[in-house]
Amino acid sequence: MVDELNVAVIVETSNSYARDILRGIHDYARTRRWTLYLTEHGRHEIDESFAGDWKFDGIIARIETESMARIVTAMDVPTVDVSAARLVHDIPWVETDDDAIAQLALEHLRDCGLQNFAFSATPLQLVDLAAARFRTHSRPRRSAWVAHLQPAGPQGTGGAVVDAARSHPRMAR
Repeated sequence: MVDELNVAVIVETSNSYARDILRGIHDYARTRRWTLYLTEHGRHEIDESFAGDWKFDGIIARIETESMARIVTAMDVPTVDVSAARLVHDIPWVETDDDAIAQLALEHLRDCGLQNFAFSATPLQLVDLAAARFRTHSRPRRSAWVAHLQPAGPQGTGGAVVDAARSHPRMAR
């Protein structure tokens, strides 16, 4: 029988998306012999509590800063990244499937009889950091949305796509 494994979970607790990730990790761990170690912190906060003399068998982390990437890499244990930021390229990672999300959303909306669609992401008036995140994280989802929308368009006519982000100076970069 496998000994109990000690797994560090470095995922923020400050938003519902991350709490859903934590629920999934917890549900999976209940079917294994895992002890989970979690500290409370917000998104982009550096959690150095795991960097000391702790001995973990593995890490599940949402690595979203260079500092956290260095800490996790230095721990030198098997790690899975659950962030779209991809700051440590040589470890396994789990991320949402933007193409599947767009396809399912449009199918659902069309099944509800809707014919006009829009995509909304980070507000355009936010600082440059938000614009950079939009380009990195929202653009692939927007692209998938547009790709699934254009073939049929409203009532199969092909759809007109207005891309406001490309015309805004901060988002177009």
